[in-house]
Amino acid sequence: MKSLRKAAEKVSDWLEFMTIAVSVVLAVNMVIVVNVNVFFRYVVQESFQWVEELSVYSMIWMGLLCASVIYKKRGHPAIDVFVANLPKNVRIFLGWLIEIVIAVFLIVVIYKGFNYAFESGSKRFTNSLGITLTLPYLAPPVGCALILLQQILTLIVKGVNVPGQRGQ
Repeated sequence: MKSLRKAAEKVSDWLEFMTIAVSVVLAVNMVIVVNVNVFFRYVVQESFQWVEELSVYSMIWMGLLCASVIYKKRGHPAIDVFVANLPKNVRIFLGWLIEIVIAVFLIVVIYKGFNYAFESGSKRFTNSLGITLTLPYLAPPVGCALILLQQILTLIVKGVNVPGQRGQ
């Protein structure tokens, strides 16, 4: 069991590193492209129409990718004042129930999201970039797949997140 935890932790850390690396590339891309466009708009008096679209899609991808890192670190906010005084076994049950509900939601978004991205997105094009909407539409299912993977790895490494428990 210890070797499984160690392997899960390594995979989780690698996924976190890769996710952050891709997000940094997206953020740097956004900063450079927007600043170049500002220069062109106010100095050259000509702007690029595709910059806003590219920036929005980059920000969406960045946010959905980074959600998996936040999930790994258990950094999402929670209101646990209602369960803090419940018996520990009830809180553990609630922790598992929450994890199951999250997993079911993620699986539905992954399944429906991939179907929608490839069926509907391949038939439609972006206004300025002229690419199919498949790539932008893939952000939610890919982000949710990363969150689901981090959820599984985090459960192996740290166990269930018990609501109302401090210091996890």
